[in-house]
Amino acid sequence: MTAGGHIANVGVHGKPVQLNLDKLWAQNITLTTRLVDTVTTPVLLKAVASGKLQAKQLITHHFSLDQVMQAYDTP
Repeated sequence: MTAGGHIANVGVHGKPVQLNLDKLWAQNITLTTRLVDTVTTPVLLKAVASGKLQAKQLITHHFSLDQVMQAYDTP
């Protein structure tokens, strides 16, 4: 792995997670967190449209619009 870069943790978590800083401290990274909102959504969409963000690697589930409540309850 090459040192340097940005990690953006965007979204809401339903449970605590462990971040192993002992494995990241020498990697020279920037870590940011934020909720997805009307400010970040256009930025994320542009990153996907340009190919800068490979969304296919991030998708774990598919839901139709009428399954929105089920989607919110999916771990």
